[in-house]
Amino acid sequence: MAVDFNFLGLDPVDPPMLGGRDQDTEDAFCQRLLLLGAKWFDSNERRGFIAGLAEDDDSDVEAFRRGSSRRRP
Repeated sequence: MAVDFNFLGLDPVDPPMLGGRDQDTEDAFCQRLLLLGAKWFDSNERRGFIAGLAEDDDSDVEAFRRGSSRRRP
């Protein structure tokens, strides 16, 4: 885990709050997170759908079985 913090440029004992960084710095940080195995979702709705599948949410599982990749509106 300390290696991950080092890779991300964070202090493992006292990680800083990450707000207020410029967009290029934020993008570079996110790219490093992806290299470590982070998942990227194109929307909060998609993240919720995947989380629902992981938690065996009945409506999300049923939507998946119907071939949908999104929650019903």
